[in-house]
Formats: sequence, structure tokens, C-alpha cells
Amino acid sequence: MIFLPRNLTEVLFWIGENEMRIEQLRYVVTVADCHSLTLASEQLHISRQNISKAIKQLEEELNIKIFRRSNQGVFLTSKGQKFYCHASEVLDNVAAIEKEFSET
Repeated sequence: MIFLPRNLTEVLFWIGENEMRIEQLRYVVTVADCHSLTLASEQLHISRQNISKAIKQLEEELNIKIFRRSNQGVFLTSKGQKFYCHASEVLDNVAAIEKEFSET
């Protein structure tokens, strides 16, 4: 079956049988940059619970642990660091596509 997105935010990235949403990538990158679910939720204007749920779902789909939580904050695991690099690159590409095609 071919997936044809109606807009760029509906673009899905397939990994095996799993779907990865752009919003999940944004959540991971923002949480990693803020080292805090609370600060990320304020920045994204999304509840802390929704961010946590989306990240947990992503971790389960990929069978990896992206974050390590401690009293000092939220930090990327070694696999989380690799994921962060790829997620950042994807988000940069999505932004470039949106910019290029919104100027037409």
C-alpha cells in the first residue's frame, strides 16, 4: 500500500512495521535540548504527559531506551544520542522542504 500524505506533517517514516511521526522526533529533540520534560512541554505547548507518552511509544516501537531520567534531569542514552542526530537531521530536512515549497 502506498502512503500519500496530505501535507508534510503527515509524512510517516517506516521502520520495519513501525511508524515514526515527525511530532515524536520534535519531542525527542526538544526534551534532549531542554534536559527536562517540563521545560519541553512549556516550549512545545503540549502537556508533559502527552510528550512522555509519545516518547514511550517510540521507545517501545524501536525497542530502545532514548532517555535516562534522574533527579538532575533527562539525558540521552548512547542509542538516544544516535537517534537524536538522525532526528535532528530529519527535522532540518522537513523545515527545508516546508520553506522551499511554501515560497512558491
